[in-house]
Amino acid sequence: MWWKKLLELVQDLYDVRRQLKGHDKRLDESSLAQENLNLKVVQLADRVLRLEWELQQTKETHAREREHWQQRQLADRDNFRLQIENIVLRLQSGLPPPALPEKPDDESFH
Repeated sequence: MWWKKLLELVQDLYDVRRQLKGHDKRLDESSLAQENLNLKVVQLADRVLRLEWELQQTKETHAREREHWQQRQLADRDNFRLQIENIVLRLQSGLPPPALPEKPDDESFH
């Protein structure tokens, strides 16, 4: 009956070997899945960095545009104030109003 025990032992070893192969296969699949996840994380991080850069560029562009708009508004306000001052000074000095600019001839644009 020692041969029955030996046969059981061989059968158990075979089962263990089969289970180990299954575990190895699952480990390989898990490693591949982990590599895929790592790649996706790297790609996502790159996208986040690109979005962060684009957001910073957009903020800077808006800040420049806002500054330009504010400067333009101040310049327009100063120009308007100067025009009013000129009108007041002309009225006070009795000078005639300025002549309107002439319309350009249509032929001069050809």
